[in-house]
Amino acid sequence: MTPRDAWSPDCYDRFHAERTQPFEDLLALVRRAPDMRVVDLGCGTAELTRRVHESLGARETLGIDSSDAMLERARKQAGGGLRIERGNISDFRADAEFDLVFSNAALHWVPGHEELFRRLAAALTPRGQLAVQLPANFDHPSHTVATAVAGEEPFRTALEGQRHRDDVVLRPEQYATLLHRLGFRTQHVRLQVYAHELPEPASVVEWVRASLLTSYQRRLPPDVYDRFVAGNTYYLRGWNKYDIDPIGGNRLLHNSVEYRYGPFQAFYDVGAVWDSGQPAPARHSVGVGFKKSIFSLAIAFPVRSGNIEPIVMIGMIY
Repeated sequence: MTPRDAWSPDCYDRFHAERTQPFEDLLALVRRAPDMRVVDLGCGTAELTRRVHESLGARETLGIDSSDAMLERARKQAGGGLRIERGNISDFRADAEFDLVFSNAALHWVPGHEELFRRLAAALTPRGQLAVQLPANFDHPSHTVATAVAGEEPFRTALEGQRHRDDVVLRPEQYATLLHRLGFRTQHVRLQVYAHELPEPASVVEWVRASLLTSYQRRLPPDVYDRFVAGNTYYLRGWNKYDIDPIGGNRLLHNSVEYRYGPFQAFYDVGAVWDSGQPAPARHSVGVGFKKSIFSLAIAFPVRSGNIEPIVMIGMIY
């Protein structure tokens, strides 16, 4: 099956403020200079590329992206020295052409960062700057759950055993060493945690639906992908622990009632997964939780075959 374009500008923009903050922090690190020539790798809708272009007063800015859906919107930003082109970051090559190579939340899709960063450095003028931001959350539940669900049937067979790469992004000190070898004597390399308070586990899936899960959407048939998304949602909620298994049927129903008082939370869940024409056995769970800042603790009491099997969930919300 030929991979399809799974990027959705509207879905990606659903958490606009949260996704924009790392960009703003990155742009603030760039040293302004007159008549800059800039390239933005993975420009998306180019709304932020336009902001880079105007904020720096650049003479010329080139935005590059491989998604037709993103480029359709990006081309509306073109003009006044800003150009948009279709291309893959893995194919990008230039010889001392740019004063700034900029990339926000895109390079983690490209494996082989030692070779990639050598090419990016070669694209810079002698006093050029490299400014990139990339996520480092592949060990977070939002990503490890996707790996777990991808290992279940029917997804494992449909994906031919493939899963998203979780070994692309290097550690900060490895980037610092690599940049030093490439001649960058002035560096600002840091790892920063951005805390995003989301209302429920399903919101975590909505967050990654516009990014990580696109790699699965490209390879799965639409009906199988819908069940894959449901699998991610209910793994995060803990349903898989007590026979609410979205993988096991083609019909799914779920509802939650929550009560919050300050940092405390009480919840009741009920749901069922079944095949068409078959009974829909309901499963129930009650629980209590505590959330303070980015830290959370919850104890759920799912009822399975008349028995209560407590589940303790401890985590951090990013």
